[in-house]
Amino acid sequence: MSEENEPRELPIPEGGPKGPDQKPLKELDPFKVQMYLSEIRDNQNLGLGIIGGLGAALLGAIVWAAISYLTDYRVGALAIGIGFLVALAVRFTGRGIDISFRITAAVLALAGCAFGNLLIYSYWIAEETGLGIQEVLTGLDLELVTDIFSSTFTGYDIIFYALAVYAGYKYSAFQIPDNKLAELAKK
Repeated sequence: MSEENEPRELPIPEGGPKGPDQKPLKELDPFKVQMYLSEIRDNQNLGLGIIGGLGAALLGAIVWAAISYLTDYRVGALAIGIGFLVALAVRFTGRGIDISFRITAAVLALAGCAFGNLLIYSYWIAEETGLGIQEVLTGLDLELVTDIFSSTFTGYDIIFYALAVYAGYKYSAFQIPDNKLAELAKK
């Protein structure tokens, strides 16, 4: 096992380890913890995490674009929701604790935000030009995408994208449940 795969922190819930009765646990047994982490690593699946995260990023982008289209207002804060959605999808489909799961979720959250923005503006371009959304999307090329982002990107986008990436990174790693933490405590 390489050091790269070693978690920087034990994946325990915020506020420290607590037993099922919500009382703080004094100390975890390092041997039991290592055995449990090894078991988690044996069952984690980055491929499934990527598929789940990709699906969540796509779903989040479509929902964000639809809401923005229906309200005729681009709700930038929904980008943060994409970050949370991707994180949860990666967490529950990949069930991983390695840093690769966090990085994957962060990248997919960013991609979901960018695609959501692109969809929003594609809908509005379709509406302005009288073209169908499929025509606009199939007519996109790198130059047009660059023009769309350079002319519409604001400081708020940076903030919302950063928060989405943070949410994707922070909440994508598997957390040890409280009842399992009680089992890992020294007797």
